[in-house]
Amino acid sequence: MVFRIGLRPITSHCLRHTHASIMISKGIPLNTIADLLGNTPEMILRVCSNSFNEFDIDSVKASTTK
Repeated sequence: MVFRIGLRPITSHCLRHTHASIMISKGIPLNTIADLLGNTPEMILRVCSNSFNEFDIDSVKASTTK
């Protein structure tokens, strides 16, 4: 059906990134997102950096360099 109406199929990997982006937009702490997805906060930041604003990125960098 997806192909018949001209949409691209959505993979579980795409849904995973969408889920992370939604959690970021809702202000869920980065450590919580990383725990839920089985990643490190640095990995979430690297992969989803387009979802963070500049303030968030500075906060994450400060918290991970301690």
